[in-house]
Amino acid sequence: SWTTDSELTCAVLDTTADNREPPGTETGHDASRRLARDLRLQLWAEHLSLDQNDPQLHDPASGLELWNTTADALDHWHETGRRAPRPTGHVRHHTPDPVPPIQRLWAVPISRLVVDPDGRPRRLRGTTQF
Repeated sequence: SWTTDSELTCAVLDTTADNREPPGTETGHDASRRLARDLRLQLWAEHLSLDQNDPQLHDPASGLELWNTTADALDHWHETGRRAPRPTGHVRHHTPDPVPPIQRLWAVPISRLVVDPDGRPRRLRGTTQF
């Protein structure tokens, strides 16, 4: 919630363009920035169990396929009883169980009013304004 707990929001301005290979598709103002790319490479490498210099990590556009393939392999390993060598990566698909209708009767109001209430003035609730 933006209104009732202690979340912190910050902005980081990185003016250093990332000119490493492979180059990004944008130039000028929209060019990749070093901090953002370094952070993405670090996090992707850690979660996918790859080296930060692995060329598979360099293309964000094909990244979704890489994440899904890694999650598919680890999910399959768990589903088949973990008998084969464990696949690389620390990524699984998240498929939460649906909330039964009877639980929704009490869970939705509790969530809205107690767990994550909208603390904005009444006229702003249900809008995108703060």
